[in-house]
Amino acid sequence: MIPNQISPVQDLQRLTINDGDDGDSDAASTSSSSSSSSSIPRSLVVLYSTETGNAQDVAERLGREADRWRWDVEVISAEDFELSTLLTAPLILFVVSTTGNGEHNAMFLPLWKELLNSALPSTLLDSLTYGVFGLGDSSYTHFNYAAKSLDRRLESLGAQRLIQRGDGDERHYMGVDGVFLPWSGVLFNILDDLMPLPPGTSRLPDSYLPMPRCSMQFVATEDEESDRRDSISNSDSIDKDTCAEAVLHTNELARSSHTPLYACTLRRKIRLTDTSWWQDVEHVELDAPSELDYEAGDIAVVKPTNEASEIDDLIQVLNWQDVADKPLVFTSIRNLPRPLHAHTITKSPTTIRHLLTYHLSPFAVPRTSFFEYCAHFASNDLERDRLREFVSTDGADDLFEYSTRVRRTSAEVLKDFKSVHIPTAYLLDVFPLLRPRKFSIAGASNARAGKHQKRSIELCIALVRYKTKLVKPRIGICSAWVERLQQGDKVDVGIEKGTLSLQRSAVDKDTPLILVGPGTGIAPMRALVQERFGIREDGSEVNGHTRENDTPPPTALYFGCRCTGMDELYADELRNVQGLHYRVAHSRDDEDGNKEYVQHLIQKDGKRVYDWLVTRQGYLFISGSSGQMPKGVKKAVASVIERLENVSEDEAKEKVKHLEDIGRIVEECW
Repeated sequence: MIPNQISPVQDLQRLTINDGDDGDSDAASTSSSSSSSSSIPRSLVVLYSTETGNAQDVAERLGREADRWRWDVEVISAEDFELSTLLTAPLILFVVSTTGNGEHNAMFLPLWKELLNSALPSTLLDSLTYGVFGLGDSSYTHFNYAAKSLDRRLESLGAQRLIQRGDGDERHYMGVDGVFLPWSGVLFNILDDLMPLPPGTSRLPDSYLPMPRCSMQFVATEDEESDRRDSISNSDSIDKDTCAEAVLHTNELARSSHTPLYACTLRRKIRLTDTSWWQDVEHVELDAPSELDYEAGDIAVVKPTNEASEIDDLIQVLNWQDVADKPLVFTSIRNLPRPLHAHTITKSPTTIRHLLTYHLSPFAVPRTSFFEYCAHFASNDLERDRLREFVSTDGADDLFEYSTRVRRTSAEVLKDFKSVHIPTAYLLDVFPLLRPRKFSIAGASNARAGKHQKRSIELCIALVRYKTKLVKPRIGICSAWVERLQQGDKVDVGIEKGTLSLQRSAVDKDTPLILVGPGTGIAPMRALVQERFGIREDGSEVNGHTRENDTPPPTALYFGCRCTGMDELYADELRNVQGLHYRVAHSRDDEDGNKEYVQHLIQKDGKRVYDWLVTRQGYLFISGSSGQMPKGVKKAVASVIERLENVSEDEAKEKVKHLEDIGRIVEECW
């Protein structure tokens, strides 16, 4: 239930009234608010921080709805926002996503660190009214923790809550819309009560089309005249070679992202699962430049690309053949995604084909906003009505069945709704950015290389392929790209710090370490084993250890898969690590149908687990799927503590929670 807005409503109304209004304050907050708001802009800021683009999409939908309600609205990313603005903006809606183990994503961290400054007074934000909408996944222990912590911190600094926090859940069958749609409906009812529209005005209809988020223009090469298309004006001529160079090289754009990307080269790609197995898991090795530095437990950020032939087909569907390869520039960086800043009017041009291939994602399952725009651009009445129904609250179930459940892509939707003709000016509004993918690095830095060998990065990637009711099998965008990769291909890679780290957790070689990594969760565990045991192919010393002479560090690795010989990843290698306590749970091997998982092995090895984790103050690292596995592992540890310490179930759970709080149980799941 969403409560009524809190007392700052009157404060906000007072802030938006003419300075010359000397009337009674009660009148100003009621009947006078309509007349005063007609001369003073109703100002609203929507601030977002995003990792995958979902929070940005929600923020922009809020911005468009606020625009229809005739608010003076600005949608802005957290990286372009300063703390000082919080002191002057009367009303801010925060849309934030949670990443990792309940952390704020990289975009929000600088602002968050400023907000956490203990020297800030408790009255700092007493003139701010705010709302928070969070995006998260309820299968995680710290569901929407970023939004919850932000909500609490804003309140502690004196800001006044306009509306109860909305907790969007990716696990809802409608995705975040399951909470966002009703939450936003209540929000705008509250805002309408707060600052009613002036007499004689009303909310703009759903058919109202906002201006494109970014302004762009085609430019002419020396030997051609530029055409005016989609109301985009001409610009000065540019050299053809300059244009070609900008289109062919993506590194400048890649390096403008949050994580610097470096050009690596595919060395080899090896299938890890049996060829008869239903899922293809690939071991990918990349030659990397010397300046790309990482440690075991770090994460590789990889930039995929779209298939050229599919882009050709899409351009035909969009009827953009005549303009797809014309050079263009963006005339302003306002609202322009940072990865595209290299293509402004003062820098290098690009093309629609280049943007669709390297930077946009037309082959993803579309968000609701895609259907909103398609409804604007549909010329057929029946198609337009159907698209509008999809984005309505009543049509949410139909949209789920049509698109989300069967994983229908944006490109496929355009083939179904043939009357939709998207103006090129709305390219960045209709298609979201093609986001980099993140993979835990599967090898220790330099662990597989001798002194004179190249630095490499090893990845363990499960290809996502499945069937739905649609005729064409589904395959993930990144999976399709990995499948296409050939030896010698260039791959843009960046490095981010992961949560699993021997150094940051202060795990020395004598500290017991328990690793649990079923499925592709084995990737960071393999890297940690290599680093901890100093494994090299030539047996030479790594990190102060020699494979032949060192006392093995106390290390247990629990891996889980389905069937022996089918999907046991890196099995031969890990079995041969001397001193490693390697245990495997096969969930489908038992002829009687009994399933064994990693948590069952934890319970079987209870005495060792208790001795290493509790008595000897060791560490437990968990990696893999974010579903029931990490919960099951921690429940198994609690069961061991309950049994061996003869304490209650609640006391054992509290001890496990304490181990998490002090960083001795560390989880990195996805």
